Amino acid sequence: MSVIEIFNIAAAYLIQIMAITCVIALILRYIAHNNNKVNKAYFNSFSHAVIKQLEEEEAKHESVDDVEIWLENLLYKIEEHLPDRSLRFRKTEEKQKQRLSEFTDSKRSVILAIKQQVDALKSPHPPNFMELADRVLNQDPNWRNILKILPVNSLNRGLDLLPNLFIVGGIFGTFVGITSALPMIAQIDITKLDEAAPVLNAFVGGVAYSMNTSIAGIVFSVTMTLITSLFPLASVRNEVSKNFERAIEFMWYRIHGNKLSHGEYKMIEAIENLRKSNQEAVKLLAEIRDIASQDSSQPPSDIERGAS
Repeated sequence: MSVIEIFNIAAAYLIQIMAITCVIALILRYIAHNNNKVNKAYFNSFSHAVIKQLEEEEAKHESVDDVEIWLENLLYKIEEHLPDRSLRFRKTEEKQKQRLSEFTDSKRSVILAIKQQVDALKSPHPPNFMELADRVLNQDPNWRNILKILPVNSLNRGLDLLPNLFIVGGIFGTFVGITSALPMIAQIDITKLDEAAPVLNAFVGGVAYSMNTSIAGIVFSVTMTLITSLFPLASVRNEVSKNFERAIEFMWYRIHGNKLSHGEYKMIEAIENLRKSNQEAVKLLAEIRDIASQDSSQPPSDIERGAS
């Protein structure tokens, strides 16, 4: 089978292929949107609960002495409050609440993922909060994948490419159809125009079908573009990441808000030494000025009068 024949077969069934692809893409978009909606409700509520708890602690003006114990207590309080808010549920006849520890398996839960980053929270130097939040979120398989196998980010990029691919596919089908139909013209015998009618009909039918592939490509492209605009994935995930990043940042500042790093202590010590040195220099200058003023106020001696 030659390449041209393969192209002809592809062009002949291109509309059906695009239609099936569009249906599959719409189903995946729907599943991803629902997954996104649940993730947004869950993680945003988790972030807001963390920030609220930290604000309450900040109002008490209590310092954090042991970071690991403080983090353990904080996450325990958050875990205890989350089930009452009905964030995660299974779609059964009744919405069954799930504890935070049941959201994912124990090794990849959000709580354990945050605990694994305790060294970054202990560090007196501010970490990259965006990368830290991404590391925690990506420990969660429900955040990374849909249907437990499809990576969300790769799926989103593929779905965003489909509108352009449908346009290209429609144009491709049109050119292939016209190219395959043009040789029919060479079969027409101008001396027997009555016999040329079936050939002309076949040529017109082939060209019409090839033009329909472009129309179908445009329809599928517009459909996917509208669905992508109405049910975005990337923007919602970015919003969740930003809120989670803000919660992680609040944690770090809660730990180090009233503390100074080693470098800051050294800087303050140097400024204090400089201040003391300046005070001593000012005191010495004042003593010199007093001595000079005393010398100028004394009466001239007999030797000085004689010389004058």
